[in-house]
Order: sequence, then structure tokens, then C-alpha cells
Amino acid sequence: MKSFIGDINKKKGEYFTEQLYQYYIDLDDSSLIVKKEVLVKPNKLLSANTDLGDIDLLIINTKLKQIICIEIKDYYEARTVYDYISQNEKIKKSLPKVQKRDDWCKNNINKFKSYCESVDEDYRIRTFFITRNEPIYNYIPNENDSTIAIIPVFVLIKDPYYLFRD
Repeated sequence: MKSFIGDINKKKGEYFTEQLYQYYIDLDDSSLIVKKEVLVKPNKLLSANTDLGDIDLLIINTKLKQIICIEIKDYYEARTVYDYISQNEKIKKSLPKVQKRDDWCKNNINKFKSYCESVDEDYRIRTFFITRNEPIYNYIPNENDSTIAIIPVFVLIKDPYYLFRD
């Protein structure tokens, strides 16, 4: 039964990622290059020394010279205190790997030329953690030095260019 539920949750996560990808494609903005599931590991376009996972959604804004790396999590909506605590623990567990990948991206900006030839040292890289529902993580104290903003998808639905603002 656990395996079955795990498969369902995996498919929901893939669907959520696909929908967000399609949302940015449908903007039909020629200044945006949008890719999904970009691997950051040895022998890939973003070739790191170790497996740093994947960037669920990569958006390069050539006009603003920004590279946005997005980690997408489709956490269920928390309804009880236990749900909130569980969700918060999942985010805390995920953040160090996302932060490590963000650090690597910032230190290897020229590797993004594989996706956009105009990328140079003037480009700015930012990483966001996008969730389907409002995360409790933002409202309780956490012992984490992460620079990664965690935002719910409805912020992007209201303003798809929110990620490019300072």
C-alpha cells in the first residue's frame, strides 16, 4: 500500500512540475528560456563533480540577465499540527541539497552557456523552492542558514515574473 501511495504522489509531483513548466512556456516570452528536469551531475550539460540532483525548472531571462533555478515540491495541504510538523521536517531535510546545488550553480555560471550562449558573469543566479500550498516553514523559527526563498505557487499564478524581482 505504501508503494502504491508513493507512486501516486510521484505522479502528482511530476504533473505539478509539468504544469508549472507549461505555465512559463505559455507566456510566449521570447526573453525566457525554459527547461525542466535539468541534471546537475557528472557527464551532463551542467557537469558537477558529484550528483547534485536536478533543477526541476530552469528559467533563463536573457533580457534581465537572470538564471532562476526552481525546486518544486507538491506537498499535500497540511490540516493538522502533525501535518504541519511533517511538512516542515520534509522542507528542512530537502533544503541542504538544494542549497548545495545553488552554491554550485553560482560558482559555475558559465556552464549555463550550454542552455543560453549569452550567459556570462553579469548574469545573476537565484534559486527558489516552490510548493503547491503555503508552507508553514516560513512562519516558524528554523535553524537553517539557507538563502533560498520558499514560496507557494499561487504567488506565481498572480505574477509569473515575481521570481525576477529583487
